[in-house]
Amino acid sequence: MLRVFLLLIFMFLLLCLPAFAADIGDMAPPVKVERWLQGSEEPVQLDDGKLRVLEFWATWCAPCLETAPLLSELQKKYAQYPFEIIGVSNQRPEDVLPFLEEVAVNYRIGVDDDDQTFEAYLDAVGIDSIPYSFLVGGDGKILWHGHPQEGLDEMIAAVVEGRFDLQTVLDLREAEQRIGRALDLLEIYEYLRSDLEELELADLLVQRVLDYGENDPHFLTFVALVASTRQGDLSTARRAFQMALDHPDGQRPDLLLAYSEVLKLGGALEQAQEMKQKAQALVLPEVLDEAAMVDSLIEYLEDYRDLLAL
Repeated sequence: MLRVFLLLIFMFLLLCLPAFAADIGDMAPPVKVERWLQGSEEPVQLDDGKLRVLEFWATWCAPCLETAPLLSELQKKYAQYPFEIIGVSNQRPEDVLPFLEEVAVNYRIGVDDDDQTFEAYLDAVGIDSIPYSFLVGGDGKILWHGHPQEGLDEMIAAVVEGRFDLQTVLDLREAEQRIGRALDLLEIYEYLRSDLEELELADLLVQRVLDYGENDPHFLTFVALVASTRQGDLSTARRAFQMALDHPDGQRPDLLLAYSEVLKLGGALEQAQEMKQKAQALVLPEVLDEAAMVDSLIEYLEDYRDLLAL
């Protein structure tokens, strides 16, 4: 009983974790600079209509020094737009100035005011390594954050060309977070299924897993395969498969064939044959390779298996 109690506490903490304070879609915190070492010395007004990159770096950081030429190129590339890059270091001015004398950069450089800006950005998103960049829109909202060499240029281009939609990004992130929570709970479900006295609790928990994944037919299929092949839980597998099939993107021949196999395991032979016929109707008979389709489905779900460390 103590074990289950501790699991329930973990579930509560997992599902009630607060959102980060400076994440995508949030208003960017103020940029507090003790001293400007290069470029304009005017205070940064983040909602003045200008697109900005805030780059957190240090002279002792070799990857940061490798990134500096890239940032200079981006400043030049997007010069025709209301755009600027601001490099923020949490070192002393006397440690940064020699670097600026040796390395030519064309964007603003400042030193943080008692680590206030580093903490407001990096600590708020749980990052403890540099270089790290934040892309802030003209309205002051954070549009993206990550390593500057991993998508920054593409994100800037999407924004200035009008291809970036913040709400779409937020919707995708919310979906990813829901699946992440579902994966965590799925591990607990498997743990509980190992104890015959806790099967009822496992059933309650797996329903929450299905609720989290209701808009992702591929994840629901993964749950169905875990439930059927690893746990022998055909009831949950059938529920998950049915939810996947009810989704607009769920009518896939490989999914239908996998569901057919689960139905056969449960003795529902007529329903299994019906699912097989539906799969056959979705593809030409000469290209219907049942074994290949099931293999394809397994390969397609590889990301979920990796996340669950199977």
